[in-house]
Amino acid sequence: MSENIDNEQEELEVSSIDDFKKVADVAKKLLDQRNIKVKITSSLRFSLTVDETALEEELKSSEINSETFKRILESEIAIMLFVVLSETEKEYLDFVLRNVEVKDDEKETIRKLTEDKLDIVKKIIIGEEIEGIRARYLITATSKQDFFDDISWEINEKQYTSERDLKSLRYATFRLRFKRNPVLLSGFPTIMLSNEDTYSAAFDCDVTQIDDLISVLENAKKKLQHKDEKNEP
Repeated sequence: MSENIDNEQEELEVSSIDDFKKVADVAKKLLDQRNIKVKITSSLRFSLTVDETALEEELKSSEINSETFKRILESEIAIMLFVVLSETEKEYLDFVLRNVEVKDDEKETIRKLTEDKLDIVKKIIIGEEIEGIRARYLITATSKQDFFDDISWEINEKQYTSERDLKSLRYATFRLRFKRNPVLLSGFPTIMLSNEDTYSAAFDCDVTQIDDLISVLENAKKKLQHKDEKNEP
């Protein structure tokens, strides 16, 4: 849902502090309900996907409409979330002042407005529920491994013509998509990558193999949740 801002953007839209607060309040509720899915992109930015049904329900008691909510969420909050976690607030403020179209004597007002918005993000958006996102960001930002981007699956069926009684087999094909390890070459607003190549790995599983995968993943999850557990499979 979210689009990344880069150096090519000539004009930056700035919302009012009142609208920003209202959107942040709704976003906080949706985050706590896990109705906003947060994905870290290969450039270490955040893509926020909102559950439309949950959003519609929350907006019934808000003075913000869906269009305004999504615009501010995508163009400001998603970016400020990255800014706060990556500790690039100074760079972001400089970026805003360079790109917003206002008179020179109005730039100090814009600076104060942006600082206030960053404070709102820290107090309202960065809460207990977001700590998992913070950990995910730090792990990804410091990882030497390639970047896990996405996973998809589909159910297939193979037909057999043989003397055996087996006529067909149903199985699942999983496809994992990766991107090469992102190398940080500069701070905000552009996180440059030394390599943006994408590659995939696919494999087939029957029900028993899926059970084996679930068992391995659940075991790894258990070890992660209990610090005193030994690092053994």
